[in-house]
Amino acid sequence: MRYGLHLEGYPHEDICDPSNLSVSELFALHKSLLQGTCGFKPLPEADMDALQAIANEQERMGGDP
Repeated sequence: MRYGLHLEGYPHEDICDPSNLSVSELFALHKSLLQGTCGFKPLPEADMDALQAIANEQERMGGDP
């Protein structure tokens, strides 16, 4: 969020340490990186504003942004 980017094409629902991926997920990640379908993409301005509001609220409540 800090840099206005999001990760597209990651083969796992949650972003995790790649060492926690299955072999098939690692192959999918490798293929998507080679093909350019996995990577960081700019967030649309509206999405960035919405995420910033969520992060601000979490910080205000004492949670992790």
